Amino acid sequence: MIKAHGTRLGELSNVQQSHRGMTMNFGGENLRSLVERGIRGLYNGVETLDTNLKIIEEVLGQLPANDPDVISLLVTLYRLSVQSPRKDVRGGCLGILNRAHLRGLPRISSKFPISQFIRNNVGDIQYEVPISPDTDSEAVRKYYMIWYRTFGRVDNILQVLGCHPSYLEHFVNSYTFLFNPNETDGLLLYEREFVGLIAASRIQCRPLIELQKHRFLIADGPSDWLSKPISEVPEFFRYIYEIDMVLAYRPYLIKEKADVLQKLDKMKTMQAVMILVHYHCLASIYHGCGITLEVDLPEGANIHKGNSPPPNSEHIPMFPSRLSNQRSSDINIISEDNENELQQMVDSLLVASLDTMQPIEQSTNRKIFNQISTEIGYQASRRTSLLPVNLQTVVQCFNIDPEYEYVQLTQNQLADEDNSSLPLATSEFPWENNAFSLLEMYYPGSETAVLCRIDKARDLTYDNIGTHQCTSSINTKPFRNAVWNYVHRLFGVIHDDFNYELVERLLKSNIKNYITLVATQPYRVNESFYEKARSKLFRHSEMVHINIMIMEAKLQAQLLYFFRAISDVWLH
Repeated sequence: MIKAHGTRLGELSNVQQSHRGMTMNFGGENLRSLVERGIRGLYNGVETLDTNLKIIEEVLGQLPANDPDVISLLVTLYRLSVQSPRKDVRGGCLGILNRAHLRGLPRISSKFPISQFIRNNVGDIQYEVPISPDTDSEAVRKYYMIWYRTFGRVDNILQVLGCHPSYLEHFVNSYTFLFNPNETDGLLLYEREFVGLIAASRIQCRPLIELQKHRFLIADGPSDWLSKPISEVPEFFRYIYEIDMVLAYRPYLIKEKADVLQKLDKMKTMQAVMILVHYHCLASIYHGCGITLEVDLPEGANIHKGNSPPPNSEHIPMFPSRLSNQRSSDINIISEDNENELQQMVDSLLVASLDTMQPIEQSTNRKIFNQISTEIGYQASRRTSLLPVNLQTVVQCFNIDPEYEYVQLTQNQLADEDNSSLPLATSEFPWENNAFSLLEMYYPGSETAVLCRIDKARDLTYDNIGTHQCTSSINTKPFRNAVWNYVHRLFGVIHDDFNYELVERLLKSNIKNYITLVATQPYRVNESFYEKARSKLFRHSEMVHINIMIMEAKLQAQLLYFFRAISDVWLH
């Protein structure tokens, strides 16, 4: 039988005798893990698919129908039937599910679409959103396979990012580096997963919290850590919690944690901070794109008992129906006003491309930077419904200062010459001169994986906007720079070589409000904000692209402040 992570799939044949003694807090976790790891082991080429699926089906047949582990196993098989990058695995799991239903076992379906905001499968330039694991794109399927081999699933977030394959490559490379199970230096795998859980809880991102709880337990993390207050976990993580709170919302204050930074192991701290900032930004795109719960995690699946027909009308399918080369109605039916607005945007980009070649007077530019409005033009309320009672316990454990949030930076703060923290001028602390050397020094290997991803996010373009039909390519760099540098402005980072007049000219109020929320208070984003920002001008894939830019610009701003702080604390 296959060995996968030290577990023999053959043990499944006897699991009915002892599975009750092996389950974790969330019911059948070990049983699901055995099945998942067994199927993941197929990629080693040791056993045939049919042999392993027969063993899995035998286990399912030997468990009592009313055993809660039956539902756990069915849900896991359902996830594999729709998420596995391999067609034969998807088909094999679907066959088991169909035969189980004929024997009277419940039918499983996904309770949510992958995204609450991207409900229509909009035909795109090249890719639809989301991109399911049975995609015809070899590039996307390749990185789905790498992710699956590492994490045992193709997450919802990955299927949303799949519409940008060249970015997906760097995203997958950086995350598989951060969570490499074979990494022996620094933090253990379950400790790294715990750091991710702390960060996800800070941003109150339910789908990510649930996923991190699952990954923490799969990595053999102590289950009692999930119910302990932060004051009772090991000391290192208490200090990381303090760093996390500041970096998440007010990274310019990280210098105030100099005493904490001096106490900690440098490599472990750098490793933890890289995970923190990645998860702050990952939570932002979860909220910004309305990405939902994984189907096999608590409250993610519908359980249809009896002889109920397939739930075509009872739930929103995990993957919307495919389109050929047709555009969906929200792309085809565009009003004359929208066409005019899109043309105005294209014209503004053309003018802005010429303006970027003009010299900038620094004092005037800094004044404009200070005066940029970051006010949100309409009320954004907290989406407390995303945190049910069972999750509030986790959030309360890891977020004991819920009122500590983003605070708008005032003109006086930015103009105060006595304030050494604000603004952070990239001309005085260049990213290029500091990021690579500090990462290479304290977390070798991460410098290439992470920095290449940031570069790709900033440079990513298809030389087009929305549905605009143009015989020549459109230079979108001014718009991309406006988004990126506006996010930096929200956190007090200034680029003296960028003309900040372009922010007000290129970012209309709806998109600006949306960027502000996703970057600073993502838990307040709802579908209304998303649609107002999209305004039927942007394709869904372009909204994903905007979220990628927000996520990576925020990550870069956080790291700039952290790198400046450790340069003072660790190097002097």
